[in-house]
Amino acid sequence: DLAGRRHDSAFSMLTDLDSGLQLATKKDSASIDDSPVFSTVAACLEDLGLNHIKQNYLAGVGLNISKDQKSESSRQYLREKWFEDALTRTSQWDDTLMPTDEGQALYHAQRLPTDTAPQTENKNAHYHESIFDSLQCFARSDISSGLIHLVQARRSVLTTIQQLSGSEAQTSGMVEPLSRLRTLSQLELVGRTLEDIVDSSEGISSLESLLNRWGFAGSVNGEELSLLDNDVNYDMSGQDCTIDGSLFRAIHSDFAVKEISLKLLSGKTSHCGVSDAITAHIFQSCRVYRELGRPDVAKTSLSNLRSVLRIFHKQDHAQERMQISSTTVPAILRLEDAKIKRCERDFDQAIIHCKMISSFLASGRDGTSDPERDHLCAEALLLGGLWMTQQNVEGATTVLPYYERASEMSMKIYRKSPTDAGEMRAAMASFKLGEFAASLYSSIDARMHDEVWKKRRGVALDRKNEMRTLKGQIEKARKDKNNERYAELSHVFGTMKVEDEMDEREVQSVQDSLGRFLHMAVRSYCQAIQLCPPSVAHVSKYVYEMISLWFKNCQKKKTMGIVNELIRMNTLQMPSYRLVPLTYQLFSRIDAAEGEEKNGFQHTLRQLVLKLCSDHPYHGIVQLIALSNGQKIGTGVSGRHADTYLENVGVSKIEAVDSVIKELQKKAPKYVSGLIENYKTLCDSYISTGEWDTAHIKGPSAYKNIPFSKAKLDLPTCLTGGGRRSKKSNVSSDNMPVIITKPPSIRPDCQYGN
Repeated sequence: DLAGRRHDSAFSMLTDLDSGLQLATKKDSASIDDSPVFSTVAACLEDLGLNHIKQNYLAGVGLNISKDQKSESSRQYLREKWFEDALTRTSQWDDTLMPTDEGQALYHAQRLPTDTAPQTENKNAHYHESIFDSLQCFARSDISSGLIHLVQARRSVLTTIQQLSGSEAQTSGMVEPLSRLRTLSQLELVGRTLEDIVDSSEGISSLESLLNRWGFAGSVNGEELSLLDNDVNYDMSGQDCTIDGSLFRAIHSDFAVKEISLKLLSGKTSHCGVSDAITAHIFQSCRVYRELGRPDVAKTSLSNLRSVLRIFHKQDHAQERMQISSTTVPAILRLEDAKIKRCERDFDQAIIHCKMISSFLASGRDGTSDPERDHLCAEALLLGGLWMTQQNVEGATTVLPYYERASEMSMKIYRKSPTDAGEMRAAMASFKLGEFAASLYSSIDARMHDEVWKKRRGVALDRKNEMRTLKGQIEKARKDKNNERYAELSHVFGTMKVEDEMDEREVQSVQDSLGRFLHMAVRSYCQAIQLCPPSVAHVSKYVYEMISLWFKNCQKKKTMGIVNELIRMNTLQMPSYRLVPLTYQLFSRIDAAEGEEKNGFQHTLRQLVLKLCSDHPYHGIVQLIALSNGQKIGTGVSGRHADTYLENVGVSKIEAVDSVIKELQKKAPKYVSGLIENYKTLCDSYISTGEWDTAHIKGPSAYKNIPFSKAKLDLPTCLTGGGRRSKKSNVSSDNMPVIITKPPSIRPDCQYGN
C-alpha cells in the first residue's frame, strides 16, 4: 500500500538520522548550525503526518539557534517554514475570510498561529513570507502592496533557479520553482480581479474569467454543484502513484494558496459561483491528497469542507442548486471518509461505511429515480464489494450481490442518461462483476477437477452400483417372503437412497453454479468491452480472461452452448481493436466446421475473424495467409522434420483458412481484397526467396547484386507502382502492403486510410 510504503520509508530515514541527532545534542548549543539535519527530520515528520511533533521539534531547534549569532541561514529556514505552515493552517481553519452571517467580509490575522515567526537579519522576505504578506494586503484591499510582495516572491524563486542552474540537481529540483511561478501568476490574476471588483464595474466579468481559468466553468454557467468523482478507477492497475515529499509539499502549498484566494474573493463579492468553486476546490484537494497516499492531510481537508458547507448553508446567498441540505452531499462526504479509511488500511471501517451508505441510499428511495443518488449507491456497493474481496472478510454469496447491484444500477443510469462518465462507470462495474464471477467459476471448476471430488464421485458411483444390487436382493426377499431380510435390506436401501439424493443435489447445485458464474462472467465482460471507451488502457486482462473462458468451454458439452451463444450475440457489437493482440490465439483455432450448428464454435470464430480482418487488415491478413501456406515447405524441412511439422498443420485447417480468405474477399471493403492479393504476392516472394537454391553461387563476390530477374522472383510485382502488374490485377498503389514486421499502430476507429 502506498501510504504504508511512505511510512516505512520515513521511519527508516528517521532511524538513520538518529545517530546524527545524538551527535548534535552532544555539541555546544551555540555551535548548532546543521540545518540539513533538522530540515530532513522535519520533512520526515511531515511525511508521517506528525505535524504537531514537527512544530514542537522546530520550536526547540529555534530556541537553540537563537543563541547563535552565526546561524542566519538556519533562522531563515525556520522563518520560511513558519510562514509555509501558517498558509496551510490558514486555509484549513480560518473561515473568517469568507462573509459572516451578516454578509460582512472580515479578516482576522490573529486567527493565525499564536507563536511568532523567527526573526532574521535579512530584510528580504522569501517565497512563503511574501505570499503570506501579499494575501494579507489583498484581504485589506491594499492591492498595490500585495502585488509588490508578489514581485519579491518572484525574485526569491528566480534566485533559487539561478542557484540550481548548472548543478546536478537542476533536473529534479526545477519542478518546485516552476510550480511556484505558476502559483504567483495565479495570485497576480487574483490581485487584478480584486482590483476590478473594488475599483470598476468590470469585476464580475474578471471574476468569471478567473474561475473559468481555474476550471470552475460550471460555477459560472449556473450548473448544479456535483461532488461526484468523474475520474473512475475502481482500483484499476496503475492507480497508485509515488511522489517525492518536497513535491507533495509544493502541491499542498499551491492548493492552500488557491483556497485562501477563493475565500478572499468570496468575502469581496456576492457572486454565487465563488462559493461553488470553494466547495469543488476543497473536495478536489481532498481527493488528490488521498490518491497521493496522504490520508492525514486528506482527512483534514475533508473536515475543512464540512465546515465550509455549514457556513454556506447558514448564509442567505447559499444557492438551492447546491443541494447542501439533501442527503446526497453527506453521503458523498461519508464515502470519501470510507476511501480515506481504506488509504489508512482500516478496511473494516471502510467496508462498514460503504454498507451503511448503500443501505441508507437504497432504503431512502421512494420510487423516484435520482441519477446522482443512484450513482453514489452503485459506487458504494462496488467499492464495498471490492474491499470485501481483497480482505476476504465475507463469503461469496454475501459479496456477489454487491457487484450485481452495482453493475445493474450503473447500466440503468447510463441507459437513462448517456454520458461519458456514466459509460465509464457502467463499464468498470461490469468488468469488476465479470472478474469476480470468473474467479468463482475458476474455484468451482478447480474443485470439480481435484482428486477429492473425483474420489467422491467414485464413491457415489459405487453406491449406485450397490443400490442396484440391493434392489435385486430386496425383490428376491420379497418373493421368498423373508420379512426380516426384506425389512433389513429396505432400511439399508432407504439410507443409501437419501445419501445418493443429497449427493446428486449437491452435484447439480455445483454444476448449476458453474454455468451461472460462467454465463455471468462472459456476459459482463462482453457488455463492459462494448461500453469501455478507447481512452481506458488497462482492460487487456479482462479481454484475455473472456477469450480464455470461451476457449476453455467452447467444446465442453455442458457449457459450450453458454459461451458460444454469448460470443455470437456480441461479436458484431464488440470493438474489434480490443481483440487485435489476440490475433494469433484466435486464428490458431480455425478449423473445419462440417456438421456444426450455426451457433457453434467454428461459425462464431469465423465471424469474429472476418470482423477482425475487415476492420484491421494490416494486423490480420498476413497471419491468415501464413496459415493457408502451412504445407508449403522447403527442402530444409522435407525428409527430416516434414512429418512432425505437417502434424501441426492439418489439411482441414488450411482448407478452413482458405474459405475464410475467400469469404473475406467477398464481404470486406474493396481495398481489402486488393490488399490480400498483394500480401499473397509478398508472402510467396518471401517463400520463393527462402527456397531459392544457392548451390551454384560460389565466391564472395557472387553474393552481391543478385537481380530478382535472375532468380525469377515476383517480389517486384507487389512493391512497384503497377508497371509490371498484370492488366487483370485488381490491386493498385492505394492498397500496397506495409512492412510485415512493422504494421501500423492499432486504430480504434478502423480508419487506416490508403
